Amino acid sequence: NRQQQQPDGQQQNSQTPQQQQQQQPAAAPSGDPRKNPGYNVAYVGNIAFEAGPDDIRTLFADCGVTKVRLHTDRDTGKSRGYAHVHFADEAGLDNALQLSGSELHGRAIKVSPGQPRKN
Repeated sequence: NRQQQQPDGQQQNSQTPQQQQQQQPAAAPSGDPRKNPGYNVAYVGNIAFEAGPDDIRTLFADCGVTKVRLHTDRDTGKSRGYAHVHFADEAGLDNALQLSGSELHGRAIKVSPGQPRKN
């Protein structure tokens, strides 16, 4: 990005309009770019180990939860501190994403769009 000094002290950009346009970031699409259309699942991380599926369901009560998968250790059965939460529709997922940073049993949870399994 080169600037040229003008006689009046002003600086002028020496790039063509096409060069300037190429450097501007593209407008963000509506919604979260990480979301997968039709996959209304959130990944919820940093969950307190004592929190259960009912606690998660209660936190997302206004979001239309259809399923909570709290992941546990195979050997001990204890929580691994993350879950996948399924919602009835995209609006529910969008509302859930707004709850990232909310506290659950004293811990700030992280909510992001879930990613489907790759086969």
